[in-house]
Amino acid sequence: MRPIMNDSPSSAASPLTRGDALILQTFGRLHRSALGVAVGSLSGLIVFSATVVLLLKGGPEIGPRLSLLGEYFIGYSVTWQGGIVGLLYGFVSGFLVGWTIAFLRNLFVSIYLHVLKFKANLSSADFLD
Repeated sequence: MRPIMNDSPSSAASPLTRGDALILQTFGRLHRSALGVAVGSLSGLIVFSATVVLLLKGGPEIGPRLSLLGEYFIGYSVTWQGGIVGLLYGFVSGFLVGWTIAFLRNLFVSIYLHVLKFKANLSSADFLD
């Protein structure tokens, strides 16, 4: 296969073949921080939105089930201040979940590709020579 030069500075010494470039494009790495921020933002907004909806809805007892989040998120309650606390806790916990998912996905894909490359090298080796 014809070598393709990779633009990244870490691989300046090793050219990539077309097959390697295709595999890198197919199984590209997830950016851990980006996925963490995305999942964190979404989960923080979900907790905040649920709190706001219950506050606007009102009633004699506001959000008995949602107030159970206070057992996990210290300082959270179904109030406006609790909504801000829930937003922060939701972001932090969502960030950790997103970062961990990206890390584990990158790890397992890397292991899988190394195993495939090892098997390909074994199958192409001629042990009878």
